[in-house]
Amino acid sequence: ADKDGVYVDSAGYDGLFVSSAVDDGLHVGAVGDNGVYVYLADDDGVYVDVVGDDGVHVSSAGDDGVYANTTQANNEWGFYTPDKVYAGTTLASGGPLMLVAQNGGGRDLDAGEVVVVSGLGNPFGESDTPVPLVQAANADPAAPVFGVVYRRFVLEEERQEIEKDDRAEQVTSLHSRSVEGPAAPGDYLLVVVIGPAQVKAEALSGKPYPGALLAVNAQGKATAADASNLAFGRIIGTALEAPKVEGDGLVWVLVMPR
Repeated sequence: ADKDGVYVDSAGYDGLFVSSAVDDGLHVGAVGDNGVYVYLADDDGVYVDVVGDDGVHVSSAGDDGVYANTTQANNEWGFYTPDKVYAGTTLASGGPLMLVAQNGGGRDLDAGEVVVVSGLGNPFGESDTPVPLVQAANADPAAPVFGVVYRRFVLEEERQEIEKDDRAEQVTSLHSRSVEGPAAPGDYLLVVVIGPAQVKAEALSGKPYPGALLAVNAQGKATAADASNLAFGRIIGTALEAPKVEGDGLVWVLVMPR
């Protein structure tokens, strides 16, 4: 095709529905413009039920192979899969790298708290891979900084009605998302391990400046690194701004524990 391989202007239900395919549910070989373009769909823009090979296969694209944008204020999720993601060469992100963890401490964990690993937690959702147990950082030098709490992470059941073989079916699936509020002991949470994040900071007279190394203090908060806290595993990352005189006690930090 010289332009769009598949173009859907508006759909009240599925923009494109593939019930069953032995090979590719949708295969786009080469197009001059969009391989698949969905302008507006009240439900799924593209829905693939069961395929023997690739659900969606893009062989050659002059620009983005797949482009996804959401209307969610928290930007979740541009791409959602419970499986692993493979990137052939470079994996670039406009935000932080986060891992799922479980609160293994004896108290709630809030966004911005520095945490350390305390053990092995239970798998999240339908995964069979255990997640790390974490707890609030403290003065123990034997517990290296793991990362910074982003938000609580929950698993929700979603139900959707689809039409298959001329009859409606109820499909139930599990979907995860981050939510506001503290993560209680046993709850799951997202932890920023690399990248920008807001961190609880200790407002001291010698305030950290942009570019300064930050380390965790005895209270588990970020403070300027010096000879007293520069031990291995106590560095949180680099300050991107100075702590505010008034505010929520959070400071933007380029998290990179070491």
